[in-house]
Amino acid sequence: MSLYKYEVDQLDKNDWHQILMTFTDASIDQSRSYAEARWQKASISNLVVRRDKEIVAAAQVAIRRVPFMRSGVAHVKFGPLWQPMGQAPNPEYLKHVLRFLREEYVIKRGLLLRLMPPPSKDGIDTFCSALQRAGYKKTDIADSERYFVDLSPTISDLRKNLKSRWRNHLNRAEKHGLECKWLEGDEAINVFMSLYGNMINRKSFVDTSAIAELPLFYKDLEPALRPKVLICFSQNTPVAGAVISAMGNTAQYLFGASNSKGLELDAGYYMQWEVIKWLSNQGISWYDLGGSADNAGLRQFKSGLIGKNGIEGILPGEFDCCERATSRIAAAVAFELRKLSVFVRNHSWQALM
Repeated sequence: MSLYKYEVDQLDKNDWHQILMTFTDASIDQSRSYAEARWQKASISNLVVRRDKEIVAAAQVAIRRVPFMRSGVAHVKFGPLWQPMGQAPNPEYLKHVLRFLREEYVIKRGLLLRLMPPPSKDGIDTFCSALQRAGYKKTDIADSERYFVDLSPTISDLRKNLKSRWRNHLNRAEKHGLECKWLEGDEAINVFMSLYGNMINRKSFVDTSAIAELPLFYKDLEPALRPKVLICFSQNTPVAGAVISAMGNTAQYLFGASNSKGLELDAGYYMQWEVIKWLSNQGISWYDLGGSADNAGLRQFKSGLIGKNGIEGILPGEFDCCERATSRIAAAVAFELRKLSVFVRNHSWQALM
């Protein structure tokens, strides 16, 4: 009979990142570097589950306590991890890690535990069903759409799979002499952030993404986990860029930007096609394009890219587990403070552009 047990807060950053690379469901959101940059006022905790001596599940937890209150919230984004590489998904691993998370952070520490499951290709899948069986309650946050490119076909078939309108834009873009280059280090970040700032100024919208933290977690991550930065050039001038994280069997489209010239040349189409070709050559199974933020143009672009064989999945929302009323109050306060912090930080960054 297998014996499951857990360990908590016994790993440094490097050790945690080494474990992260052993899971097919790993994502940059579960990296310590991302968490420290994104959750700057939180303490970061790690929980590892072993079956006998083998690590079979793990979770990174960001803990925020409210000043003057003996309560707080423990937040797990796109976790826990429960699919070790080289193994078929085992729901038993998920069941045990959910149980141990509740035992450690809800019962022992008295916190409200909030989990945001990773994007799902299958609607309310194994993960969400397991959460509900374990007593986690879904919050009022609604599901949102998520677009996945299936990278298993050949490059030729992937191109045929594109919706006709998307493929027409790509054909036009290829006539403009565009060139894409994967950049690294300070050059990559500086060029991309300049493009992104130009886009923000052009569109005049309030950005609440993690773009302000990109330079921090990019430099802090070891090369094997660092996002890749692709820049599209027209006559040696940057016109578009994309930041891609490739961990486990899924790549994530983290950020994208283009200037007016890039829009004119359909550079976004050319650049995304270059990303897909690169990911396919790397043996990645899926490309997660994110959602549409209720933007009709973005929805059309991503729907056309996933094509006939891609999947329109969902981001399932968030699930809570809590046994103390004071922790629920503290969680509400903590998340409002978090929203304010993100709002101020992104406004400050935009003011510098």
